[in-house]
Amino acid sequence: MFHIRSFAAFFGAAALLLAGCSTQSSSPSSSSDSATASSGSAESVTITHAFGTTTITGKPQRIATVAWGNAEVPLALGVVPVGMAKATWGDDDGDGILPWVKERISKLGGDTPVLFDETDGLPFEQIADTHPDVILAAYSGLSKEDYSQLSKIAPTVVYKSVPWGADYKEMIEMDSTGMGRPDDGKQLITKLDTLVHDEFAYPAWRTSAPEPHHVDASAATPLRLSRCSTTLALDFLSLSNRSAPNLLPTPAQPAAPAFFHNC
Repeated sequence: MFHIRSFAAFFGAAALLLAGCSTQSSSPSSSSDSATASSGSAESVTITHAFGTTTITGKPQRIATVAWGNAEVPLALGVVPVGMAKATWGDDDGDGILPWVKERISKLGGDTPVLFDETDGLPFEQIADTHPDVILAAYSGLSKEDYSQLSKIAPTVVYKSVPWGADYKEMIEMDSTGMGRPDDGKQLITKLDTLVHDEFAYPAWRTSAPEPHHVDASAATPLRLSRCSTTLALDFLSLSNRSAPNLLPTPAQPAAPAFFHNC
């Protein structure tokens, strides 16, 4: 079995490591300032997702992100969000920012983003107070009601079909498109694929049947198997030529994201 937090750290750190290597010659920017000019910009773009479509005009300057991981896309592309989700796990010093994210923000020289505490749901007023031009949530479990409320604040980008079901490629693709920088997103995906598959795809992984999981010794149920449709599970399974065995029956029509799911 593979520890899901370690894999989360790997993908997050890998994306920002690649970004650090590729943006050393660029001037870092905050999403509250003018964004760095890049390929893939357009006057308007329409993104199709689970709740319909979102049209974004121009290149957003103030970028907010909600839910886990989405902030790392603009950070990898050299932009510090005006607001992002507060980290509630893996944050050893309790400041709400994961170590590799903190390092990237420091390297870019941007202001620390407003941290959205999503423990009891999305803090809509706090998000609105950051005055975003776009809200990125390609990897999330937003409900239609959440999406509708966020869309009143700014154009919002969510997952294509399944809550918490976007793999890292979909997350980067949709979030970068929401930023008006789809070509930069494609380049990041290509670089990350090379790093993952050529440098870290050890032969033993390719012949194993991985079962991504999370361990919390303080929880009532210490060992929890991850949904195999989550981005972490899909990303890890992509390194293997085998799939993990079915763990639990798959609901015919799941109404909401469940922690367990069929691989």
